[in-house]
Parts: sequence; C-alpha cells; structure tokens
Amino acid sequence: MDSGAVIAETSPADVESYCAAAAAASADLADLAAWPLARRADLLRDVAAVLDAHAAELAGLADQETSLGTGRLTGEVGRTTWQLGLPRRVDGQWAG
Repeated sequence: MDSGAVIAETSPADVESYCAAAAAASADLADLAAWPLARRADLLRDVAAVLDAHAAELAGLADQETSLGTGRLTGEVGRTTWQLGLPRRVDGQWAG
C-alpha cells in the first residue's frame, strides 16, 4: 500500500557519502574471518543490542516504507536480534 508520503529525499552526494561510509566499515572488518569465534559472537551480540535499543524507531520507519504495521515489524526486529544471539546459545565453541 503506497501512502504517497516521502520519508526523505536523498541526493547523489548523500548516496556517495553512504557508500564511502559502508566501504570504510567494511575495511575495518576485513579481517573478521580471522577473529576468534567468541569475538565474532560478541560483535553479533552488540549489533543485536543496538537493534533492540532502537526497535521502536526501526519499526516506525519500516512501517512508513511498507505499511506492514509496527506490531509485526517490532516482532521482526526481535526475531532478528534473537537470531544474532544464536552463535552464543548453540555452539559451545562460541560461548567464550
């Protein structure tokens, strides 16, 4: 369902800036495969904590974009953060 609402205008310069930031973040994590498993699990746990802290905001933005409803989308954030925690819960090697 398209409400016709514009969430934000993005310029080509904005897109270039976002791509540069993503490339920098990617370079920072280039050695991720060499990290000990527990460190990778900690990273996933930290990402999940940030997503949880902003679940309402994320659901609100996603609802503006998709009209799926904040209840359903908040549930999706929760499911995602639960999955990010699986390495610590499932594989004893990752439990650190």
